[in-house]
Amino acid sequence: MVNSIVDAWWEENTLVVVSPTTEGFRKLRVPVEKLPVLQKLSQAERERFEIDEEGTFLYWPGGDIHLGWEQFAYAMDPAASLKARQQVKAFNQAYGSAIRKLRREKGLRQSDVEGLTARQVGRIESGRRAHAVSASEAGRSARLEYQRLPGRPRPTPAREQLRNPATAKYEERRGADELPTMVYSSQADGDARR
Repeated sequence: MVNSIVDAWWEENTLVVVSPTTEGFRKLRVPVEKLPVLQKLSQAERERFEIDEEGTFLYWPGGDIHLGWEQFAYAMDPAASLKARQQVKAFNQAYGSAIRKLRREKGLRQSDVEGLTARQVGRIESGRRAHAVSASEAGRSARLEYQRLPGRPRPTPAREQLRNPATAKYEERRGADELPTMVYSSQADGDARR
């Protein structure tokens, strides 16, 4: 599984995340300063996290926070983060245009869309608002819990319940110093991996 997470732990104020590769495993070390959303949590809440059963994300119940490998990598590599934000913006604009076209073809006004205000629909159609956030708001306004909407994986109660096939192989090698660490540093020509 590409960019899945098989293990994670804190070393003081640095989160260490492990992911399988074709050659074995890699570690990414992310200082808490690079993760503002986690800085809002207490130390005890930060240390209480779960790994999703498919290794898709880490989940902090104390703040209802979900972060995947990509978010950790983006925190360490601003250029990759900028590129990802640009792609999201382009997607949101294309998605919004498609929603506007469909709504108009059906002869609906923005205020006719159930579960969303006309203002929310306008923001989605203009690409200023992510559709997933709006879907969450629609669910709340319909008295649904976002966690129960189809397609959203639930975190596992404990790491031991991981079903990720790479986990068993990782457990065999855990503790060995052969896991490569991804290190990012700022250089004159921009951020680069070493």
